[in-house]
Order: sequence, then C-alpha cells, then structure tokens
Amino acid sequence: GTYIEAVYINKGIALVGVGSNSTTITATGLGFTNTVTFSGIATNNASISGFRITGAIGDEESLIGLGIYCTNGSPTITNNTISGNYCGIGFDSSSPIIFNNTIIGNGGYGIISYNFSFPTINHNTITGNGYGICCSYYSSPSITNNTISRNDDGIFCEDFSSPTITNNTISNNGYGIYCENSSSPTITNNIITENGTTSTDYYGIYNTNDGDTPIIDYNCVWRNGSGGNNNYYGCSGGLGSISADPQFIGGGNFHLGSSSPCIDKGSNTAPGIPLTDKDGNPRIINGIVDIRAYEFQGTPTIPTLTITT
Repeated sequence: GTYIEAVYINKGIALVGVGSNSTTITATGLGFTNTVTFSGIATNNASISGFRITGAIGDEESLIGLGIYCTNGSPTITNNTISGNYCGIGFDSSSPIIFNNTIIGNGGYGIISYNFSFPTINHNTITGNGYGICCSYYSSPSITNNTISRNDDGIFCEDFSSPTITNNTISNNGYGIYCENSSSPTITNNIITENGTTSTDYYGIYNTNDGDTPIIDYNCVWRNGSGGNNNYYGCSGGLGSISADPQFIGGGNFHLGSSSPCIDKGSNTAPGIPLTDKDGNPRIINGIVDIRAYEFQGTPTIPTLTITT
C-alpha cells in the first residue's frame, strides 16, 4: 500500500515493508519535511527495509527534503528504493548502515554525510541524482561495493572529510571524485571511468589542492573528460594504478568480461574490503582482489600473442 505521512522514529523499532514495488511511504503534499526521520541514540537499534521512500521537498542547507534523515542515531537502512526526494538519505552526527538500497532520481544529493558522521555505505546502486555521495564537515563514511553512475557528480569530498572509498564502480557521472577544502579520502580498488564525457572541465579524480591529501592506489582511472584524457587533476595515481578499458559487459551492466585488466589487480590490504562483493559473492577469488564493485567469479582469460610470418 501507499502511506502518505512523515514518519518520525525515536526508538529502536523495525519498519518492514513487503518490497519497494508494493509498499510506499510518501511525503507528497506535506510541505517542507523529511519522509522518514530517525532521531536520537535510541534509534541505534532501529531499522527500515522493504519500502519505496519518496516525496520529500526542501533544501540541503537545512537538511530538509530528505527521503531518510538520521540525526544523532545510527539505524540500519536496507533493501529500499529512495527516489523522488529533494535528497535521498542524510546524516547529521550519525553512523547508520546503508546496505543494498537503490538511491535514484533525487534532485540534490543521493546521500549526504555531514557533521562527524561515520556511516557504512555498502552494496548500493546510486544513480541519476545530483551528487551521488557528498562527504562534508568532518564526516568519514566507509564507501564500498557500490555502483555510482549517471549522477551530476559521483563522490564529492569537502570540509575536512576523510572517507574510505574502496571497491566501487564510479562511471558516467560529471566528476568521478571531487576533493576540496582539506578533505583526505583514501581511494583504493575502484573503477573510475568515462565520467564527464560532455566537457573538458570534468575529471576522473579532481583535487583542488586547498589542503586536500587524497591517497590514491590500485584504481583503474580511464577515459574521463570529453577528450578522454582528464583522469587526474592536482593528483596522480599511486601504487598499482592502471588506465585501461575495464571491459564492462555493457548496456548499463558493470560486470566485467573475462579478459578485463581489472581482474586480480587490486590490493588485498585496502581499507574496508568486505567479505563479499556487490552480488554477495566471495570478494577475493584467485588470491587477489579485483578493482571494482563486482568480483569476477570465473577464471580470467590470459591474452595471447600470435606471431605470423
């Protein structure tokens, strides 16, 4: 069914829908509000799953207009579709678990992590929003196993934030990752490709150099910017970095073909590597982790050289 209301939760309860195609919570017609709010430390044991969450209007400056808003609480948010809000999910001094959600078509941020928040953002599909993920004001989320695509920008890091960005696929956004104002992300085992193809102003990883100290190792950063050569600005790839076609299957499918150069090319010591990939399969196969959100489960094809005379 469809429930038209602004839900406010201040205790450790579980909200369970039957699935995002069947159960909707919407704030449509309720004015400037958040659709679902978790408030206070009592919500650390709260959870929400199985809903479509939509209809919130507002602005990010006041953290109003969010599909889900967490303030001083850390609930578990799983298996929802968050769409059609001003912003998708926002945190203020909170550390929720955001797992296996589809965050799509929100006008501002897909996710905004703000003010000493330390969320775990894992296994999500984040597409078609303003910013995919914004990390702001001493916020340090763990961002792993997500596909982040077709947003105005992929991941935006600012104001002393220090996210850990590991084993994601970041493709077809404006900027792939943007760093400013003393942000210090750790960026490892990601595919960052074909972002900003409409403008020479866009880059795969852009560092404004105003106190930013990104750590960038074992990524595949390829064909960013309209000319295909804007992979890095104000920074460079470190250990194990490659720039090559990752060989997506295509058609919006970010799984890789068997001859992808990203297979078995990551770092097993990257921070935040989970036990499984975005599909729920074992994360490390053949002894070395892949660069990307999905781990290749078969035997990679070894290129061969044919010599003719």
